[in-house]
Amino acid sequence: MPVSLSRNNLFALGGGALSGACYLSVLSGIPDALILAYLAQFPLILAGLGMGVSASVLATLAAVLLIALVSGIFSAMSFTIFGAAPSILLTKLALLARPFSSQEAETGDSEGGLEWYPPGAMIMWLTGFGVLGFMAALFAASGQSGGLESIIREELALAISQFLTGYDETLRQSAIDTVAPFFPSALFVFWLVMMVVNAALAQGILVRWNKNLRPTPDITQLELPNILPMAVAAAGVIALLGEGTFAYAARNLIVILSVPFFFSGLGVIHALMRRVADSVLPLVLFYVFLLFLGWPIFMIAGLGFIDHWVGLRETLNAPENGEED
Repeated sequence: MPVSLSRNNLFALGGGALSGACYLSVLSGIPDALILAYLAQFPLILAGLGMGVSASVLATLAAVLLIALVSGIFSAMSFTIFGAAPSILLTKLALLARPFSSQEAETGDSEGGLEWYPPGAMIMWLTGFGVLGFMAALFAASGQSGGLESIIREELALAISQFLTGYDETLRQSAIDTVAPFFPSALFVFWLVMMVVNAALAQGILVRWNKNLRPTPDITQLELPNILPMAVAAAGVIALLGEGTFAYAARNLIVILSVPFFFSGLGVIHALMRRVADSVLPLVLFYVFLLFLGWPIFMIAGLGFIDHWVGLRETLNAPENGEED
């Protein structure tokens, strides 16, 4: 047993070093190194889902120490807040389980006799993390003239002036006016999607190696709380009637709070694909289509809204006529 624990610790430390190296890869100046930075959470989640929360914490300590030594305390703190802490939270939630009640066990719904923490609740925790982060940014910028939106516009103007030198001022200002109103929520959407992608990759590899501590969550069973659409509606009213910082905050909160419905919409797509196709090829083509076009994201989120009230997945998941229950 001590040898096994020692081996796990070494794997966790190695994963943490790999995570830190991925995060620091952007400092190398290599154009494609940014892809590695997107995968910085992958080793932390892999360690946690494969060896437990303590392994994820140990990997995080190794990653943060490496980043602090190479890039300084500020970079280490940024990684801790936006990369390491959410990874540990996700791992902790994913490994929560409780025994099924005797009635549930008799129905045969249990897997290994345990009821695992539901994927919808995990998505909601991460969404709450994003809401808190956005509100903290609003509060921190409240002392500045124009607030958070003004700061973002100034930073975008600086970036655009450096990268779009060949464009006239009108086009630059148009780009700023397009991006600035939803820039914070767009960052959160990208962050959450990458969190889910890293977690899915880690779980997929662990399942392939038969090292996973929990079964893979089924996206077609994702459930969201009824208060969520009410929160989106409330933010919509404020966005329509409010002005200044209130309207800006409400618009971004609408986007942030709508992200769980995107995953709910994906659950509908997965359930539909299971009905009409026996292979994974149509699903792969769908994700390629989604990746390259981008705009269907809004349609899928809308599909998630509809599913929440109508129950499309319940219909699609129901046994077809002639099938045994």
